[in-house]
Amino acid sequence: MPVAEFRLRGKWGMSFDMFGWLKSLFGGEEPASPAREVTLTTLAPGDVVVHLDVTYMVEQRITYHQAGFFGFDYRLDDGGGNTAWLSVTDDDELELAFFRPTSFQPNLPPPRQFEHEGVAYELDEHGVVDAKIDRGTGTETRTRVEAWDYEGENGELLGIQRWGEGEIEVMLGRAVRPVELDLLPGDGQR
Repeated sequence: MPVAEFRLRGKWGMSFDMFGWLKSLFGGEEPASPAREVTLTTLAPGDVVVHLDVTYMVEQRITYHQAGFFGFDYRLDDGGGNTAWLSVTDDDELELAFFRPTSFQPNLPPPRQFEHEGVAYELDEHGVVDAKIDRGTGTETRTRVEAWDYEGENGELLGIQRWGEGEIEVMLGRAVRPVELDLLPGDGQR
């Protein structure tokens, strides 16, 4: 449908599309639809995130849900084989963190406190949430995730996640501020 539409009504209720008629006389393209607004909670596969002058493409979006609360993790790829995760939590205030995978594999369940690479971590939160994974392929995967979130003495973050009955992921990160990120709409292609 055209962005602007102007119709003239005749005596018998017939309508005339003035812009369509002018367009047919002079040619022209339909106006391009405006770009989709991208926010920290609406990022999707194919969108772009820039952090510390590194450009990443969103590879997947994970939506977490627990008792009316929603959170989002976005898997990012820099095009050079490096993966990062942007975590977005809106729990009374927006909390953002940037994570990178690590090979550390703790025993489960992990202790309330432990040391890793010289940093003392303390458990901040633990819980089980429902997760919906969107990889931009048109299909979604649903599963449950058990998560342990730790904070280090100088603001370091460590996240441990057990997916379903098996796969364990561990990530190290730091909190980031919204002004440190640029978000751009993508073309929906990964």
